[in-house]
Amino acid sequence: MTDADFARAGSHIAAAIESELSFEASRKASVEQRGLAVVTSSAALVTLLLGFAALVTKATDFELELVPLVLILAALAFFLFAVLQGILVNRLIEYKRIDPQDLSRLVEDPSVWRSSADVVDRRLAEAAMVALRDSQEKTNSKARSLQWGIWAQMAAVALLAGAVVLILLSQ
Repeated sequence: MTDADFARAGSHIAAAIESELSFEASRKASVEQRGLAVVTSSAALVTLLLGFAALVTKATDFELELVPLVLILAALAFFLFAVLQGILVNRLIEYKRIDPQDLSRLVEDPSVWRSSADVVDRRLAEAAMVALRDSQEKTNSKARSLQWGIWAQMAAVALLAGAVVLILLSQ
């Protein structure tokens, strides 16, 4: 292989890393946006649940049986858990970037200025890979919280639906 072939390989590697970093930034934004949607929809559903409870209990002859009450309380707990997971998705986490001190060392090191571009490209690629792995790990953690929030929300809706069916059947 010629020096030109190695230079091309390095530029392809750098482009792939940059593409992955860009993808991870988009993925992070998407997960966080969905986390906010879980918070918003869960809060709205809890509001509707409490409004429904207030409306139904106004009837003078209404008596809530134990099973529907337990289902409603469990649904409320799941909605609250979903909200907490949505908040966790949007918590502030410091994502690693290329460390400015590493860049300063490269700038200040005279041997770097005399070395080939391939050496510098490799050092920059190594630093970018640290940032990429960190971003993937932290976004995966946020995605897991999002999944838990969505599952909790679905469970809450199912429990609430069961309670409503039981209440309607008892009337």
